[in-house]
Amino acid sequence: MSIEVRSVHEPGWLTPSHAQRIRSQMVRLHPGEESGRHTTTQREEVLLVLKGTATVQGKGGSVVALPGSAVYIAPEIEHNVQNQGPEDLEYVYVVALH
Repeated sequence: MSIEVRSVHEPGWLTPSHAQRIRSQMVRLHPGEESGRHTTTQREEVLLVLKGTATVQGKGGSVVALPGSAVYIAPEIEHNVQNQGPEDLEYVYVVALH
Protein backbone atom coordinates (compact mmCIF):
# COMPACT_ATOMS: atom_id res chain seq x y z
CA MET A 1 0.00 0.00 0.00
CA SER A 2 1.23 3.46 -0.87
CA ILE A 3 0.20 6.80 0.59
CA GLU A 4 1.74 9.96 -0.86
CA VAL A 5 1.18 13.67 -0.29
CA ARG A 6 1.52 16.20 -3.11
CA SER A 7 0.95 19.97 -3.19
CA VAL A 8 -2.04 21.43 -5.01
CA HIS A 9 -0.40 24.86 -4.99
CA GLU A 10 1.81 24.33 -8.04
CA PRO A 11 0.82 22.98 -11.46
CA GLY A 12 1.74 19.35 -12.08
CA TRP A 13 0.76 15.74 -11.59
CA LEU A 14 -0.82 14.86 -8.27
CA THR A 15 -1.02 11.12 -8.81
CA PRO A 16 2.16 9.04 -8.82
CA SER A 17 3.26 7.34 -12.03
CA HIS A 18 2.27 3.93 -10.66
CA ALA A 19 -1.40 4.91 -10.05
CA GLN A 20 -3.59 2.37 -11.84
CA ARG A 21 -7.16 3.69 -11.74
CA ILE A 22 -6.99 7.49 -11.60
CA ARG A 23 -4.99 10.37 -13.02
CA SER A 24 -4.95 13.79 -11.40
CA GLN A 25 -3.24 17.08 -12.10
CA MET A 26 -3.31 20.66 -10.82
CA VAL A 27 -3.73 23.16 -13.65
CA ARG A 28 -3.21 26.94 -13.65
CA LEU A 29 -4.69 29.02 -16.47
CA HIS A 30 -3.91 32.72 -16.72
CA PRO A 31 -6.70 35.15 -17.75
CA GLY A 32 -7.75 34.42 -21.33
CA GLU A 33 -6.18 30.94 -21.44
CA GLU A 34 -8.04 27.67 -21.98
CA SER A 35 -7.35 23.94 -21.80
CA GLY A 36 -8.43 23.30 -25.38
CA ARG A 37 -11.33 21.14 -26.51
CA HIS A 38 -10.80 17.50 -25.66
CA THR A 39 -12.62 14.30 -24.73
CA THR A 40 -11.78 11.88 -21.94
CA THR A 41 -12.79 8.83 -23.95
CA GLN A 42 -14.81 6.32 -21.90
CA ARG A 43 -13.65 8.05 -18.72
CA GLU A 44 -15.42 10.14 -16.11
CA GLU A 45 -13.76 13.36 -14.98
CA VAL A 46 -14.21 15.71 -12.04
CA LEU A 47 -12.84 19.26 -11.91
CA LEU A 48 -12.30 20.84 -8.48
CA VAL A 49 -11.99 24.62 -8.67
CA LEU A 50 -9.47 26.00 -6.15
CA LYS A 51 -9.10 29.65 -7.25
CA GLY A 52 -10.63 31.92 -9.89
CA THR A 53 -13.65 31.22 -12.07
CA ALA A 54 -13.83 28.32 -14.51
CA THR A 55 -16.08 28.42 -17.55
CA VAL A 56 -16.55 24.82 -18.68
CA GLN A 57 -18.00 24.41 -22.16
CA GLY A 58 -19.51 21.10 -23.12
CA LYS A 59 -22.29 19.48 -25.04
CA GLY A 60 -25.34 21.69 -24.77
CA GLY A 61 -23.74 24.80 -23.32
CA SER A 62 -21.44 26.00 -20.59
CA VAL A 63 -21.35 26.25 -16.80
CA VAL A 64 -19.50 28.65 -14.52
CA ALA A 65 -17.76 27.15 -11.50
CA LEU A 66 -16.44 29.17 -8.56
CA PRO A 67 -13.83 28.18 -5.95
CA GLY A 68 -15.06 25.24 -3.90
CA SER A 69 -17.10 23.87 -6.82
CA ALA A 70 -16.87 20.43 -8.37
CA VAL A 71 -17.79 19.88 -12.02
CA TYR A 72 -18.64 16.35 -13.23
CA ILE A 73 -17.97 15.52 -16.88
CA ALA A 74 -19.42 12.28 -18.24
CA PRO A 75 -17.47 9.96 -20.56
CA GLU A 76 -17.30 10.90 -24.25
CA ILE A 77 -18.24 14.56 -23.63
CA GLU A 78 -16.06 17.01 -25.54
CA HIS A 79 -15.27 19.92 -23.25
CA ASN A 80 -13.04 22.94 -22.76
CA VAL A 81 -12.05 24.81 -19.59
CA GLN A 82 -11.63 28.56 -19.99
CA ASN A 83 -10.43 31.31 -17.70
CA GLN A 84 -12.58 34.29 -18.63
CA GLY A 85 -11.94 36.02 -15.30
CA PRO A 86 -9.41 38.68 -14.24
CA GLU A 87 -7.28 36.39 -12.02
CA ASP A 88 -5.51 33.06 -12.44
CA LEU A 89 -7.74 29.98 -12.50
CA GLU A 90 -6.44 27.01 -10.51
CA TYR A 91 -8.20 23.66 -10.59
CA VAL A 92 -7.52 19.99 -10.06
CA TYR A 93 -8.86 17.38 -12.44
CA VAL A 94 -9.31 13.74 -11.56
CA VAL A 95 -9.92 11.23 -14.35
CA ALA A 96 -10.94 7.61 -13.85
CA LEU A 97 -8.78 5.29 -15.95
CA HIS A 98 -10.93 2.13 -15.82
